[in-house]
Amino acid sequence: MKILKKSIMIFGVMIMLILISTTSLAETLTDGINDVYHKRMFDGAWVYVYTDDKDNIDITEVSYEVNDNRLTLTIKVDGVIEDSGFIVYYVFYMSKDASYLMMYSNGSGVLYCDNDYNISTSAVVTKTFDDTITGVCSLFRTDASNVDLYGTAYQYTQADDDPNFELWVDWNPDAHSGIVLDSNSGDNNKDTDKGTPGFDAIILLAAIGVIVILLRRNK
Repeated sequence: MKILKKSIMIFGVMIMLILISTTSLAETLTDGINDVYHKRMFDGAWVYVYTDDKDNIDITEVSYEVNDNRLTLTIKVDGVIEDSGFIVYYVFYMSKDASYLMMYSNGSGVLYCDNDYNISTSAVVTKTFDDTITGVCSLFRTDASNVDLYGTAYQYTQADDDPNFELWVDWNPDAHSGIVLDSNSGDNNKDTDKGTPGFDAIILLAAIGVIVILLRRNK
């Protein structure tokens, strides 16, 4: 009887460890609505203003799951995923020894993997629901510790590389945006452009990604 009780206890501990391990390989980040940044000209300077009329890029959820050596990335918005050449959605996932970037624009998606952001040939990126994009790929490396996860969606008004154009962008979490609203400006929804390097880098990456997507669609 003692042996049976001990075996049951060991089995129970193993089940708990499996459940804990499974939980640690998934994460969901939620975000509030009506917090899309609008970059526009104000009094001769570029400023950021919150807007509540961009539901289709207003992120509500970003998540990842690692299961059976496969990575699943998901981004969800408050409105619907809009297929437009001027709108891009993407999710960054960085673990201890590998990086992944899922990008979707105008009905097509790609998923970059490893530290050089090569396109994953095993990846499938689809609009799984009207408001959700999901990407699945094989793990480049199996170490899924120290994960940094975030997503962004943005809409711009022209497709060239001119930095002085109007745009709208949302981040989840907001800390990755590099934008800090100035509470002393008399308008808590307004801030001058502080030259956020992370934001500019994202614009460049997204522009490159859109070109790659278009090339893939034309093959």
